Amino acid sequence: MEVKIGDLIALSTFVLSVQYNIGNFKEGVSGSKEASHALACFLPFFQIPFMLYLASIFSNFWEDYVVLFLFGVGMLITHMTGSLNLASTAGYKYNPHFWDPYVFLIVLAIDYYEMFENNVVAGLYISMIVIRIILYIAFMRSVAN
Repeated sequence: MEVKIGDLIALSTFVLSVQYNIGNFKEGVSGSKEASHALACFLPFFQIPFMLYLASIFSNFWEDYVVLFLFGVGMLITHMTGSLNLASTAGYKYNPHFWDPYVFLIVLAIDYYEMFENNVVAGLYISMIVIRIILYIAFMRSVAN
């Protein structure tokens, strides 16, 4: 198995994320009134590295565009974290379910099985990123207002 620079970047991102959040996970479960919901809130932190792992194996774009994959999941995790932080400070229940990982799996399957030309598949990936940026900006605007 040949390890490429993109693989190392994705692995280091995952390791640093888990290392940073282990304490948060422990505190979240022990301090929660509802442990099952606290565990569900961890879902995004495991979906992100899983998305990167699958992209590194199955995407035809991974080698040349690893930075765009990292940017895309970075925008997603930024939005997820902002929503979690807002929910925890405002005292309402966080919804850990975002549509991005599921749509990503569909786009990744389209990519892997080469169902469309590369420019169409690239457009799908880029559209996901652009939509998440727009949703994040709308979220931040609503927080600021």
